Amino acid sequence: MSAPKPLKVGILLFSCGVQLLDVAPVDMLGMVSKDYVEACQLPEHLVAKALNIEYYFINETGEGPNQMTGGFKIAVT
Repeated sequence: MSAPKPLKVGILLFSCGVQLLDVAPVDMLGMVSKDYVEACQLPEHLVAKALNIEYYFINETGEGPNQMTGGFKIAVT
């Protein structure tokens, strides 16, 4: 049986600025990712249920980094 395909998540960043809290929910999704669950050293039966997730931070031009509130910048992938 082949490994399941990763869940691909695209986060659209507008060049006019992005609120940091608008992107924060993506972090909650990351808490069910295989990488995160393994790093937490959770039992193997939970690691087996974790998702493989790929994140893509995109904007209108494909160039970055993008400015966010609070002085943060996020790289476009």
